[in-house]
Amino acid sequence: AKKAKTQHFGRLRRGALVNLATCQLRAGTPELAAKAAQQAASESREAADWSVHGMAQSVHADALRQLGQLEGAREAIDEAIEVKRRARDPNMAIALLRRADILREAGLDDAAVADGQLAWEHARQTGNDDQIARARLWLALTASDGADQDALASLATLVAELGKAERSLRGPTRKLLETARRRLD
Repeated sequence: AKKAKTQHFGRLRRGALVNLATCQLRAGTPELAAKAAQQAASESREAADWSVHGMAQSVHADALRQLGQLEGAREAIDEAIEVKRRARDPNMAIALLRRADILREAGLDDAAVADGQLAWEHARQTGNDDQIARARLWLALTASDGADQDALASLATLVAELGKAERSLRGPTRKLLETARRRLD
């Protein structure tokens, strides 16, 4: 029974907790997301299930960021990125973009942009079109924060390009695309 808990069934439970936390984030309940992600992170650490642990810590960090707990968010995302780096996780770009958001909110804009660039490079290396689009949008939105006309023109071009492929984009990337459209209005 213990082996089943830590192996197959435990992995299913941990993955379900991460999925639940992700859904709670998207539903606007970061408190619940933080609890579910923290539980998944704790259980996955105990089981040495590093793939799930990296995902759980990444989601946990995003929930903490949304709650304004930037120090805890930074600790969680740094751990997630380290775990994902060691595992050569093809979804590391998502964690890097989450850390970029945390860094921006902490006022560390240069470090945030550096992580945005790393996310874009990692997404390109893995060939994940959605993550490439998300990183490009994040970088273009960040560059256009100061209302620089060239940056806004670049953002408009990117929005037009990605609008053609919008149906193939995942929810968080479509949300970022909508943010870009609002910026251009």
